[in-house]
Amino acid sequence: MSRRGDLAICDTTRPYAFRYDTAFRTVLMLVPRAMLPVRPEAVRGLTARRLAGQSGAAAVVGPFLRSLGEQVRGCAEPATTGLADGAASLMTALVSEGLDRAAPAEPGHAMMLRIRAHIDSRLPDPDLTPDSIAQAHGISRRYLFKLFAAEGLTVAGWIRTRRLERCARDLASSVAAQQPIGMIAARWGLLDGRHFSRVFKTAYGRTPRDFRRRALTEGVPHGRISTEADG
Repeated sequence: MSRRGDLAICDTTRPYAFRYDTAFRTVLMLVPRAMLPVRPEAVRGLTARRLAGQSGAAAVVGPFLRSLGEQVRGCAEPATTGLADGAASLMTALVSEGLDRAAPAEPGHAMMLRIRAHIDSRLPDPDLTPDSIAQAHGISRRYLFKLFAAEGLTVAGWIRTRRLERCARDLASSVAAQQPIGMIAARWGLLDGRHFSRVFKTAYGRTPRDFRRRALTEGVPHGRISTEADG
């Protein structure tokens, strides 16, 4: 039986439905896949289940989401961007805790979640390296590489991808329209402007300047979090 404050995770790429036996009020948060550093198969075992909201990460995430649903419409865009990052980090923590409880025999999944959340929180740091990541999690550099290799990834490639995603989001934001492209890149730890332009074009098929122009004139969508309250 569900209680006030309980949470549930749904995957919108799969069929799902909500059923209520009494009057209710629900806050629904839609998180673009790119903002949640979790493999779909890792989350599958946590979907469509009641997550008790009285303890653990859920006790933190629940009140935050309720407040976000009530206040986000009155926030300016710079604030909503920060709140979106915070919400994605909290959701990552919630999933990480759920995986720890559901599959303690497979610590690699939960470790990767913690590592990815750590990377996301430190993207602005140009000194974010495999060595610093391994040290922060009490593991060897070799084991760190092994965890990423198991998912067909590299540590450097993942850091670069997440930084480029943040840059693309800011380039598409009207709030940052007057900020130099080099400043945006540096804000996310990419200090070499020439290198940034090259890897950005490889990833998005356009130079940062062309990407920004198209995003601002044609309204190309970029990742965001939306909330809805139902009653």
